[in-house]
Amino acid sequence: MIEEVRLLADLMMKMRYLFISITKNKLRFQELGETEKLPRNTVKIEPLGRSRLSTEFLEQLLPPGQFKNPTFTFDDSAARHAFVSFATAELAYKASEHIRNWIAENNETSDVRIRQQLVKESLEPQYSISEDELQKLPAVQPPENIIVVAEEDDVEEAMKTLLKGKSINKITEKDNLVIGFGVKWHGLSTFLRLERPKLCLVQLASDDTAVLFRIRKLGGIPSPVAELLGNKAVKKVGSGVVSDAKVLFSLYDVAVENVKDIHQTPAALRSEPNNFPGLAGIFLGQRIEEKTIRAMQLSNWQTSKDYTPAQVNFAASDAFYARELYLKLDNSPVDFKLDHKY
Repeated sequence: MIEEVRLLADLMMKMRYLFISITKNKLRFQELGETEKLPRNTVKIEPLGRSRLSTEFLEQLLPPGQFKNPTFTFDDSAARHAFVSFATAELAYKASEHIRNWIAENNETSDVRIRQQLVKESLEPQYSISEDELQKLPAVQPPENIIVVAEEDDVEEAMKTLLKGKSINKITEKDNLVIGFGVKWHGLSTFLRLERPKLCLVQLASDDTAVLFRIRKLGGIPSPVAELLGNKAVKKVGSGVVSDAKVLFSLYDVAVENVKDIHQTPAALRSEPNNFPGLAGIFLGQRIEEKTIRAMQLSNWQTSKDYTPAQVNFAASDAFYARELYLKLDNSPVDFKLDHKY
């Protein structure tokens, strides 16, 4: 993802929730403040208009036998809002899906709505770690082998090291090759001026090597890099990389095939927190400082000078540990799969 966009998006999400309520043959969008937080494994049901809720209606909507006797409570005597609490996160999720389907099937007569984002945030995670626990973990260390490529003559050798001598066009699905992937864009000033994003860096990482391609110095994306990104047999994994792939194709006509976002894996969706530092703490047992991430996201990646050691280590670790995380997440069982679009 374009890093500056991610920062602003995070800020916007902290200030409001966007939810969709279905009324007669149309979608209604409404913004609400962030002050509300539901108890664990709870669905809040809100009536539309002046209608009221009742226990009888809720029992018809959510049969106790099917959902193992959920608890119904109301926020006031007027029964304007109902809170339905469940024994497990899976039951709460299934109930919210059941209500969403019921609303869709009865959109002309439905008098209720739910806010999916609030439900999602109420679900008790399967994997979690506290801030105190995170701070006690050892700090993450950059990969030992980091190659910075700023000249075209060095591209081929760097790719050979990354792929251990294997030719890109000979890689098949049987190789089960997973590459850590990331990009860095032009600075915040360009974004604020609404200028076209400019690619500064492409990060690729294997199990023992991270390669940083300085696109501004190379004069564009080298053909071997574009070929690797477009190889469907090679899985590219990273943080926010699905958005990055779309921008690369839109602005540079470079296709990134078989790309996976670590945050959208089933295990990550059942984790709290599921940001990069949180997932690294839970699944790798290592500490990544969020303040370092935010500082580096605003770093001067378009500079014509050599990158600082901090920039090199951060960019290399970004792709390298995204790969390590994906492999752990992909092999971590979940109690149920949460739809990433939920």
